[in-house]
Amino acid sequence: MRWFTLVSGIIVTLYLVATKWDQYASGIQFNKSWWPALFVPIYLIALLGMAMGTVRLIVSVIRRKSAPSGLSLLISPLLYVTIHILPTPGYVDGMAHRVQRDFNQQELIEFAKEARRLKIDWTKPSDDSKEKVLSLETKFPSIMRASELQPRVTLAETYVDFFYGSALVGHWGIRIVDGTEEHNPFLKNEDATYKEALPRVWVYQLPY
Repeated sequence: MRWFTLVSGIIVTLYLVATKWDQYASGIQFNKSWWPALFVPIYLIALLGMAMGTVRLIVSVIRRKSAPSGLSLLISPLLYVTIHILPTPGYVDGMAHRVQRDFNQQELIEFAKEARRLKIDWTKPSDDSKEKVLSLETKFPSIMRASELQPRVTLAETYVDFFYGSALVGHWGIRIVDGTEEHNPFLKNEDATYKEALPRVWVYQLPY
């Protein structure tokens, strides 16, 4: 049982650390990784094994059937709790790092101005939508190719949204605020996780 508890704890810890890093790395790529979902069954089995083994170990030590040194195996559940409690960089932190590293404020603001000039809006397709997208790709290739995925652009009253995703995996992207006012462009009902990467430039993630 000791070895089962130990192995289960190692699997759980490695999975959590890997998924934490993957979230940040995926944010840098402006993409989503699918591999964590493939290992969820293994993770859940290991988590159950760690929990059952921990309880049995504590009971065994209390009943003096196991040496107190066996409690050293509690390091796994302690690491599990610690990983969840400690503030670690997440998906939007990765996106913010990418924006700060590869782009500048003026470039993104010019991109938003051009999107407004072209009146390009994914929610309002027109006969020349493809030509408008091609124009943006020609003028702002690094922005339009920030991800392997095809970006979409929408125009709101006070900002321009540049985003990816779907209802199945959620949406994520860049929100560029118009004018000179540096206000928070997110509403409470959006339920967004966001961060200001540059003045007037925000990165965000939505669960829908």
